[in-house]
Amino acid sequence: MVQAVLKAAQDHGAGKVETVYVRLGQLEHISPESLEQHFRHAAKGTGAEHARLVCEEVAGRARCRACGAEFDSDLRPVVCLHCDSRQVELISGLELEVVSIDVPQ
Repeated sequence: MVQAVLKAAQDHGAGKVETVYVRLGQLEHISPESLEQHFRHAAKGTGAEHARLVCEEVAGRARCRACGAEFDSDLRPVVCLHCDSRQVELISGLELEVVSIDVPQ
């Protein structure tokens, strides 16, 4: 992730990053605090070393292929809350993506 952030900053003519905005799914099995620690470690000695990491947590959400119902879910595997089907797909909650970055002007 740090390399992608630094590449994006370079593409915009910046060598440093001030803020990194991230979407983090609640089903991704990493807390915002752990992500912050890993980011700090990976960014040490780079232009992102002092960047602020802002995490938007995304709730787990599922859709049943059998009945079409959508519902919040904090579990995997998922069973439909409406018809008990196991034909369920997760539609959110597994995100781990950099949304945007701020660089010095």
